Amino acid sequence: IELTYMPQFDVETDEPLTVPQYWQKMGHALSPAQLNLINAADPRRDVCLLTGDTASGKTHAAVLLGIQLACERPMSVGLVTAPTQAVLTHNVLEKYRQLLPQLGLVAGLDYKLSQRQIRFANGSRIKFMAIKNPAIDLTECQWIHAEHMHDLTETQFNRLLAQLRQPGCDGRIDRLRFFGTGRPVADGWQTQLFGQGNPYAFRHLTSQTRDN
Repeated sequence: IELTYMPQFDVETDEPLTVPQYWQKMGHALSPAQLNLINAADPRRDVCLLTGDTASGKTHAAVLLGIQLACERPMSVGLVTAPTQAVLTHNVLEKYRQLLPQLGLVAGLDYKLSQRQIRFANGSRIKFMAIKNPAIDLTECQWIHAEHMHDLTETQFNRLLAQLRQPGCDGRIDRLRFFGTGRPVADGWQTQLFGQGNPYAFRHLTSQTRDN
């Protein structure tokens, strides 16, 4: 099953545009940090943390990436999590409600949206679960977005990484993506794991409100 949404094509290369490229083609600018979040440094497994102040475009970029991954990967499962269900509903799910139709996707045809899940016509799904939901441990994913990551513990972070193991349609268990968004943290486990020179090659990006 294919989405009715037809991507725009680059006039020079005749290649289909990604969701962020299409967004920019529509006249919406993305900051360098937003683009760096979307573009994985390592296509096999990318773990990235985007921090910034309020209204710096963190959630916006993460939702664009989630839509792109769902459209590109039939039958895939993506997980969006946060400390509470209220944060998921008001911060993230509402942003999906705004951006899906702006990208040309038709509700009821290309996707079906509920409080707990978005199901796309190509079989991919985006699930919304608060971090304390025990069902997370039963959810194998190809990608995860953790909202308000500044409020998560290292144990919860490791628990999420363990769920990145859903094979693609070709059977490959790679192209796995984890992207966290949240406020800057001065000290603690995030500084150690995402700091400069960390042994895991985790990425830390900073988004500025003035660039949004």
